[in-house]
Amino acid sequence: MEIHFIGVAGGREAMAKQYPGHGTGGFIIKGSLNIYVDPGPGALVKSRMFGEKLEDIDIVFVSHYHIDHANDVQPLAEAINMYGFKKKAILIASKSVLFGGPLGDGKISEYHKSMFKEVILAKAGETVKIGENTKMKFTKTMHDDETTVGFVLNMDGKRIGYTSDTEYFDSLCEEFRHEQLDLLIINIIKPKKDMYKHMDLETGIEVIKCIKPKKAYIYHLGGKMILGDKEKMEKFCREKSEVICQIGRDNEVMNI
Repeated sequence: MEIHFIGVAGGREAMAKQYPGHGTGGFIIKGSLNIYVDPGPGALVKSRMFGEKLEDIDIVFVSHYHIDHANDVQPLAEAINMYGFKKKAILIASKSVLFGGPLGDGKISEYHKSMFKEVILAKAGETVKIGENTKMKFTKTMHDDETTVGFVLNMDGKRIGYTSDTEYFDSLCEEFRHEQLDLLIINIIKPKKDMYKHMDLETGIEVIKCIKPKKAYIYHLGGKMILGDKEKMEKFCREKSEVICQIGRDNEVMNI
């Protein structure tokens, strides 16, 4: 199994600026099924640029309706499903993506939903089985979009956790801690706490320390994370958590 990180940045500033080497295109998990996760702005263009054959995608997962996660789901629907003439992929998405956010915004069009062979609503605490070798458990978050979900993916004998966008809450570790994760992909937007509610590095390290995955991949980087000293932050994370930590860069391929 491998993961191709198409774009590792997130948040309003990083999305708008598209820092070189740090776009908002999401990532692709490749195994017995190929899963495109959170295709934000640039997902279609960058995945083509990086040599991905989108026609091979089996599942598109969208954790919530914010545009840095969901912007390119409709272009991907066209590219993956041969403009709707060959309905081959499954869409798994939060309530806000399928039915609209608090103001009725963010909803994927019925036209593009119809291009998928199946549409599955992702709700925290529930698990879906897809095929013989793949299960996805949806995990709880605490975010502006209250329908946001992360996941624990069990595929081909490997376990990958994805926090999606969340601030810290008391039971966050329990969503992942007993899963014996091969990899935790954790969304950390900033080095230190501020007035905004996304996860900061120091808090994220405590989460990593509690969950104890074999490896942690720090993802959804904001401007200060992108422009900071990544080697120093990786070392700090590794020393504090006693887990191998890697801070994301576009077009990285990680073997699991």
